[in-house]
Amino acid sequence: MTLLVMTCNEAHNIARCLDSVPFVAEKIVIDAGSTDDTVAIAQAHGARVVHQDWALYMGAPMAWYRPMVGEKLGRFYHRARARWTDTRVHEHLNFNGATEIFKAVFLHYQNPTLVHKQLKVLRYSELKARDWLDRGRPTRMWQCPFIFIGTFVKDYLLRLAVLDGWRGFIVAHTAASYAVYKRIRYYEMQRNPESRDAAARLLIKHGLDR
Repeated sequence: MTLLVMTCNEAHNIARCLDSVPFVAEKIVIDAGSTDDTVAIAQAHGARVVHQDWALYMGAPMAWYRPMVGEKLGRFYHRARARWTDTRVHEHLNFNGATEIFKAVFLHYQNPTLVHKQLKVLRYSELKARDWLDRGRPTRMWQCPFIFIGTFVKDYLLRLAVLDGWRGFIVAHTAASYAVYKRIRYYEMQRNPESRDAAARLLIKHGLDR
């Protein structure tokens, strides 16, 4: 069984976190560039540390928006019974067998500012568009207005972002914009293949393509 922990400046918590699961065979800490002693402490407590940049919402946790409250992510798994999906972005674990859900709340801090979120949108859109290119996905630009409206309504109403006030409006609008932008970017990649390398160089320059 493997434990995955994502960290960024968690020196005050990481030792207690790692020591709380002595039964796992492997502990992996995915660190986003901590500037405190997180990495050293994690290694001292038996973890293998991997560096991976990630971004926390507008200064405070959301109270109602479902993707940021009560989300369920795989953290403990047997290597022989789970596999990561082979995608460039939004990869997830596919489990082969029964699963259990912990009762404790999962705290997933991300996107500390809207700038962090928009930079992530740029990178994720690029990766998703490349996946679509590999699969030869058809381009359906006429769907974009409906996708924007549908995504906004789903996140704002069905996923309860409306209950988080203006931040809820912003997160729903951002989700809808992302849903459309990645399709626009995919259309550009097909129409202008040279834009693929130009965009890749720009993302690398700004540390967004790893």
